[in-house]
Amino acid sequence: MGILTKLGWRSLRTTRGRTLMTIGAMALAATLAVASLVGLRSVQMSFYRYALQNTGGMLAALPATTPAKAAKLRADPAFRKTVSYVEEGRATLGQTRTNHIQEPFHLAALASADKAMLKPLLVSGRVPARADEVLMSDLLVTDHRNVGSTIKVTVAKRTKTYRVVGTMNGYNPSFLPTDGLIRVAAKRPAGRTVVMVDLKSLSDARAQLKAITKRAGLKQDQLQVNDEALSTMWGSADARKRSTLVTVVAVIMAIVGAVALIMIYTSINLSVRAHRQRYGLLRSIGTTPHQLRHLVYGEALMLAAPALVLGGVVGIGGLAVAFHLMNGVLAGNLLPITLILTVDWLPLVGAAVFMALITLLAAARPAWRASRVTPIAAIRALDPSPRLTQRRLRTPWWMQYLHQPLLRLAAKFDRREGRRGTMLATLVVTVALFVGLTGFVGNIWRIWDSPTSADITAVVSGRGDQTGAMRQLIRRLDGIQRSLVTRQANLVIRRDAAAPTDDALTGMGVTLYVVTDARAQRDFAGQPTLLNTKLQYVDAKGHATIDWAVDPKVTKLKLTASDGEADTKAGRVVSFKVMPLAKAPGFGGMLYPDGQIGLVVGTSQYRAWAKGLNLPARDLQTAVALKLTRPAATHTTVVKALKGRFGQLPVTDTVADNQQALALTTVIRTACYGFITLIALVCLATVVNHTFASLMTARRGLAMLQSIGTTPRQVVAMQGWQYAMLLVRGWLIGSVLGVGLSVSLFKMMIGGYQQVHIIWPWAQVLIAGAGLLVVGLVFVLVTWRMLNRQDIDQLLRTA
Repeated sequence: MGILTKLGWRSLRTTRGRTLMTIGAMALAATLAVASLVGLRSVQMSFYRYALQNTGGMLAALPATTPAKAAKLRADPAFRKTVSYVEEGRATLGQTRTNHIQEPFHLAALASADKAMLKPLLVSGRVPARADEVLMSDLLVTDHRNVGSTIKVTVAKRTKTYRVVGTMNGYNPSFLPTDGLIRVAAKRPAGRTVVMVDLKSLSDARAQLKAITKRAGLKQDQLQVNDEALSTMWGSADARKRSTLVTVVAVIMAIVGAVALIMIYTSINLSVRAHRQRYGLLRSIGTTPHQLRHLVYGEALMLAAPALVLGGVVGIGGLAVAFHLMNGVLAGNLLPITLILTVDWLPLVGAAVFMALITLLAAARPAWRASRVTPIAAIRALDPSPRLTQRRLRTPWWMQYLHQPLLRLAAKFDRREGRRGTMLATLVVTVALFVGLTGFVGNIWRIWDSPTSADITAVVSGRGDQTGAMRQLIRRLDGIQRSLVTRQANLVIRRDAAAPTDDALTGMGVTLYVVTDARAQRDFAGQPTLLNTKLQYVDAKGHATIDWAVDPKVTKLKLTASDGEADTKAGRVVSFKVMPLAKAPGFGGMLYPDGQIGLVVGTSQYRAWAKGLNLPARDLQTAVALKLTRPAATHTTVVKALKGRFGQLPVTDTVADNQQALALTTVIRTACYGFITLIALVCLATVVNHTFASLMTARRGLAMLQSIGTTPRQVVAMQGWQYAMLLVRGWLIGSVLGVGLSVSLFKMMIGGYQQVHIIWPWAQVLIAGAGLLVVGLVFVLVTWRMLNRQDIDQLLRTA
């Protein structure tokens, strides 16, 4: 241990109060750094694992190859885990009582030991357990082909009988062929083999996978990668996504670095000022300026080590508690995301390096100041005089309204205090960051007001007219406030000379709602009625306007059930009256009011139009929209009843979606607010540290005022006035800048979407003001306590 290290260690031990204060300040900065890096890493890994759920925990699927090559690939040391399945071939179904389907489709076989891979795909039923059982895509489901059905499947001219035990989502982004059939087999059948893999190291994962595929002699364009998962680990194929992630993390760390730098610089600078005499004495015995700089650097790093440990414990402990609470919110709303606290070497080493660099950078100027201290000035305890400009020495006009001498004196001290500018700037930045960032988060991650619509909607397809069965089920259910049961189909608007349409309408979708003739006569006077809604239109200059989707003056359109552009003669010109959706009896408040338009007709009218629209009755779906009396309590029961009666069908549970959106929004806002509050506290701690240091420096001057008869109450009033001027100015300027920052960020992110209104951050301004009021009261109480306990004679004799 060198002599400078011993001197630094001895100095830190003999001034324990100042040392503990500096460690505390640096620990707060370290807490911010550790919590940010570990938190970002944990969120990154949590979303990576969440994205892998759709692909059964596998990152990629290598192109199909021979069984021998597949076995060799699975033995590659780069893979942490591998699973394979066999493509038995393209299959066709035997003759069944069913409507037409897209054929052929795939039949795949998975080893029995790997059948857990099928659980994320499961929509209804169970996972196959025997070789004669299959999991079927819900794209193939009909009344006569569903869970429990027996089907004949032909592959390579060989026909086998299978029992359907479950259905899977045909649009699931899995590496398994979800558009067909999957079975499990104890003995792997013959056929081309696809190997699904998960890498040990995610560093440059895409390049690793391409190199392995190339070495195996497989087609690289057939390599499948879970890009959503890989993008969270900086491996997205889209360069824009990668740059966005890098920018977000860089901005966060830049903010953390700037705040930590201010905090640590203030602490080290105050410590150096407190030890000016010691540096002067060291200079007088031959210590060089270079050695003094190294002494300051060494002391700073000595303090950074325990501060990093303390900050790591507090930061990681706080994250553990926060993640536990957030996971409770997510689990309570059935969200499949789990935040997992990940404490590995990367964020910890990053935090250590980050703190070391910030500490050295923060200590550079104080070290330079320590090396410039002269022995004579230090021995005489002379502080460098502040450089006062003529503007600071001039008495401003508003002081003439201060009639009390102590208030005038406080105002002059405030103007002539050289360090007030730094304190004010730090305070302004603190308030501006808190108000601006919390206001921006509150606007972007808000609980959006959803347009009034049904709580639950469902569609029964390919089963004929199910309106009677649907109404019968609704009558048995409790808690149904309103219901709407119709038959529906999707139509498309076409161009026609008899019904002119502009470019905006051509190709637009229209939902056809078929109701009973009695209802059509009662609610719509027996006339076909177009249910009109409003859309936002953006012109070439980016200006947005809100207008009707269909001009209310339009009374004719050419509609067809076919969306093919080649068949220009298909369709029928229909006449109708136009009615706003909100005013449509039975439909208002049940359908989503923005964008989608509908056409209501009676059963007889539909029959007259069916042939011209190329829309036979078998293509009509049965649709239901339900409004519940107690949505939160009964929505799950209603959804189960619908699926129990009609089997697997697409259901939109708006109540559950809103609950999940609320939970996710709450978690994100809580995390953002916690991060912003921690930044604000670090900045505020800098102001507090500065203010207390200035108070300690001013003790001799305050003692002189007391020696000439000024009472502690009067001195406290004078100091309180200075605190008030500092805090109020910082609050006002910071609030204005914060509101401007919040509005600017919001407008930049939201673009020209006019329907979104801004929420002004007045609550955050008041919270910042309340926090500064508490800080001011603490300053006043500490000043009062100091004045009543300090030894005036001792302070005056040391002058």
